[in-house]
Amino acid sequence: MEAETREPKLKKEIFGDENYQLTAEEISCENDYKAFCHTRTLEMLDNMRLKLDSISKYYKESLDDTLDEKKIKDLLAGMTSVGNVLKSIDTLENMVKAEEVAIGKVKGDAKINPYELAR
Repeated sequence: MEAETREPKLKKEIFGDENYQLTAEEISCENDYKAFCHTRTLEMLDNMRLKLDSISKYYKESLDDTLDEKKIKDLLAGMTSVGNVLKSIDTLENMVKAEEVAIGKVKGDAKINPYELAR
């Protein structure tokens, strides 16, 4: 869903009014949720989507022009390699979290959640 239509559609679906004005508490909760969910991987994905949008716009605006296919191929190849880098980072992050769980001590032999700090 495009960013411009997302908020009114959600407001209509949740509150029954696409022009609903969020309260200060709702805005605070929304900001906290975004901060909690925002990860480097998500930021990279968002930025890659923006780049894909710009490529799409480039194609649309230059329908009558000669396209720079090499530039487009280079951009898409770069995005493919980003996927491999993100997989490596995620694997490393999971390994670090697993080690934290292994060394964390919790009463009752419970496991430490990756969002909890080991003591």
